[in-house]
Amino acid sequence: MKCAYSFAAVFVMLMSWQTLAANLPPDLVDLYGQRKFAEALPLAQEVVAIDEKALGPNHLDFAKDLNLLGLLYHELRHYAEAEASYERSLAIREQQLWPDHPDVAQSLSNLGLLYIAEGRYVDAERLLKRALAIRVKAFKSDHPDIGLSLRNVGNVYAKEGRCSDARQLYKTSLQIFEKAFGPDHPYIPLVLDELAACYYKQHKYAEAEPLLKKSLAIREKTRGPDHPDVEVTLRNLAALYKDEGRYSDAEPLYKRAAAIREKLQHDRLETAQAPQL
Repeated sequence: MKCAYSFAAVFVMLMSWQTLAANLPPDLVDLYGQRKFAEALPLAQEVVAIDEKALGPNHLDFAKDLNLLGLLYHELRHYAEAEASYERSLAIREQQLWPDHPDVAQSLSNLGLLYIAEGRYVDAERLLKRALAIRVKAFKSDHPDIGLSLRNVGNVYAKEGRCSDARQLYKTSLQIFEKAFGPDHPYIPLVLDELAACYYKQHKYAEAEPLLKKSLAIREKTRGPDHPDVEVTLRNLAALYKDEGRYSDAEPLYKRAAAIREKLQHDRLETAQAPQL
């Protein structure tokens, strides 16, 4: 039986968001942080409309607003709207800045990640490699933005079945993130999971297992034992054990993952039933 080895679809647009958040309305920042993207969207649309009128359609701050709006559309899977916002932001930045400016790389990266989500891997690879080249030129070799771009290109390679190429990029990205942020930063388990997925696809289970165990340990430490990310990693590790025929090792992990999911569903139900004051 083919195993449903799942990884949460993560685009790692957090760096883009952190860059934008400083000058945004607090309500919008709070909603995004709570992943209430549908509620944040009209506020972002309002910011875009106000700034376009106040600053003009070619202002760099307006390009930043468009990038924000694209992020929200992207998270909500409104891909056509996200693409239009990203492309407009990119055009302004290319016009107002030099072609190798880091802000141009940011827009290229977000558009490339959108193309990955849409399955447009050739287009994504072209944009993400261009973003990587800009960042390599602009920053030192251990800068986190280079780590992010390496990971992004690795994701394209993995989607194209080029796992051997992807693995080296993931390893370098992982080294950069660990040096820049420390061993327990949220980026670390994301890359560990992706590197493990490459090994898994190539049936290299012995290499994938310690990566998933490390990812699980970080998430339990930083997120808590009942976080949704912990459930995903538990299921991935259980799936690996199942494919190896290690059913006695897989079973308790599946049971623990199911218990976490049941608790999360119960907590959501309790919240929904709470009185509205």
